[in-house]
Amino acid sequence: MTAPAGTSAQAVHASRVDPGAPPGRPQGRSSRARPVGQPAREWRCPWPHEADALSVDEQTVVIRAVVRADGTVASAELVSDPGYGFGQMSLACARKQRFVPAADEEGQPITATSPPIRVLFTRHARAAGAP
Repeated sequence: MTAPAGTSAQAVHASRVDPGAPPGRPQGRSSRARPVGQPAREWRCPWPHEADALSVDEQTVVIRAVVRADGTVASAELVSDPGYGFGQMSLACARKQRFVPAADEEGQPITATSPPIRVLFTRHARAAGAP
């Protein structure tokens, strides 16, 4: 028996191996696992119509997305929503993105939830005379 601190006074002569256990990673080979990655391009989410009357020019929403192995969005949820249509618009924008999918230890793409994603909305100046 081995003590929890690794200070057993008696040597371990035999180890028990579960024959049904999955094999470990070969020694010296590092894991190729990775989390969901952001799309390469900048998001261009339109300013929501519900927010036209607001006297702000920027707003931020935080979301999470479940990203499939092919990089498409299976679902998305709001983490932080300031209201006025920004949350729903950010979810619609997320569904149009193609993400870098997460990968398992072998480097194979898998479905996984993204870390929190900040979606920044910026109101674009309208040309003189534009509605």
